[in-house]
Amino acid sequence: GLRVDVLVDYEQTIHGRTAAMIDRLDRLVQEGIQVRLVGAHRSSMHQKLCLADNLCLCGSTNWTTASTQNHEISLLTELEGSALTALETKIEAVKICGFPYTAEHAQEGRAHRRQLRRDAAARADSQAPRASQSYILVSEHHARDRARSAAPIFDQQRPA
Repeated sequence: GLRVDVLVDYEQTIHGRTAAMIDRLDRLVQEGIQVRLVGAHRSSMHQKLCLADNLCLCGSTNWTTASTQNHEISLLTELEGSALTALETKIEAVKICGFPYTAEHAQEGRAHRRQLRRDAAARADSQAPRASQSYILVSEHHARDRARSAAPIFDQQRPA
């Protein structure tokens, strides 16, 4: 069978802003893929890397829907011999420092994202322009004039 290891940055997973991150990780776990969180004390997973057999895809491109609009670069490299062994050794070392992603992590991540949405809504509400009384009167006056000018169109008989 195919072995799949997913390592994700703890900070970005739990306290990040990517809306679908938790749902996507939950789906991987439901499919039997072990997801491990790394870098709990400092961010250590900025690179994005996929190793499949001896093919290594790595770069700075975030693997999110929104990031497909960015101009970033990833590189696909075929590794052999000591280069492949060195990368596999590094990945194993990072895995050992990580810990399994759990339902409690998912709950914490969802709570954080809900709070981000509430904070954004509160900021938007506090920054929304407030209509002054004179603006409302002008708007109502403008609406009455437009309604009067459109009235003859609606009063006309339609041909049968």
